[in-house]
Amino acid sequence: MLGWIWVNAGVAIIAPIVGLGVVLLVHLLAGGDGGLSKDIIDRIKLVAPFRDGQLGYIAVGWAVAAYHDLHEWQSGKISVDWVSDVDIALFLLGGLAGLVAAFGAVSPLKPLAVGATRPRLFSRAGFKRYILAIASIVLSVLVLCIMIFVRLKTTGKI
Repeated sequence: MLGWIWVNAGVAIIAPIVGLGVVLLVHLLAGGDGGLSKDIIDRIKLVAPFRDGQLGYIAVGWAVAAYHDLHEWQSGKISVDWVSDVDIALFLLGGLAGLVAAFGAVSPLKPLAVGATRPRLFSRAGFKRYILAIASIVLSVLVLCIMIFVRLKTTGKI
């Protein structure tokens, strides 16, 4: 029952962290000469794959998966009134998540200067620094909820 959630949500969220771990492992196995400077290694954190809003790409994938599941279930049946509402929500949220991810990809966060203090999240500087990450998390949670709703409505199980 939880296999569907694990495959669709867990793997998508954990895969970037695993990928980052593989990069660090290759660097360490190469004797610290894996092409990454010490400065870069010191700044890599587990949240690095999501910091610039890259979770938005996962939300786009979830939106497409939910859209596909919904219309595969709908094909050949009488139209159900809530399907168009879900379509609009998936299109808007998935599109916005894609824009957030694309914007984060073309203008990633600049690393903090050595010795600089990290701004608090709930300060103006912190909000500006982490807005893409926050937006991608919120959009991803909303799309995941819609994807679970679609799954429950179309199959009756997760």
